[in-house]
Amino acid sequence: EGESLSEDLIRKLSTSQVAFVRRILAYEENCPVDLLRTFADDESDHVRIAVGANPNSPADVLEKLAGDKEEIVRRKVARNPNTPLDTLLKLACDSRYNVRRSVAMNPRLPEQTLTELSKDLEGHVRYCVAGNPSTPLKCLVELSDDKFYEIRVNVALNPSCPAEVLEKLSQDELDIVAKRAQESKEKRSRE
Repeated sequence: EGESLSEDLIRKLSTSQVAFVRRILAYEENCPVDLLRTFADDESDHVRIAVGANPNSPADVLEKLAGDKEEIVRRKVARNPNTPLDTLLKLACDSRYNVRRSVAMNPRLPEQTLTELSKDLEGHVRYCVAGNPSTPLKCLVELSDDKFYEIRVNVALNPSCPAEVLEKLSQDELDIVAKRAQESKEKRSRE
């Protein structure tokens, strides 16, 4: 694992005209909060992406970046473990399915939000809900009947999937679904 940059060096390099340098600094876990706030306003979306992904970015910065014009910045915020719950709930309603998909992967989501996302018209979002270990059992049962086999596979791979759903999926008409469900059943029996 690489060594972290010193705060002194980060501060010296923070005024660089090169966006790539600022991006590297914004990814540093020991980047000072005042610089993360500055970088959150950077003209380069790559720098703002790094701030959105940094687990030490403060809640108010993440809330601000949740409204960024660039979808990928909002996706990074949705996956950040420090993003406040109310900000995640706003992102769950984003017009871009990739943002909702990133939100759906977050294990801190309340059951109600996961339930709503499990009914999303976009299959990619439902796929992520199907794989989230915090997804309510009722949703896993419903998603086990999804028309997209990838979603059914993700239900089978979900460690929270109930045994009766795994049993049903092990009889799925598609071999890939049945095989993954069977593998999950076997894995559980060894644990």
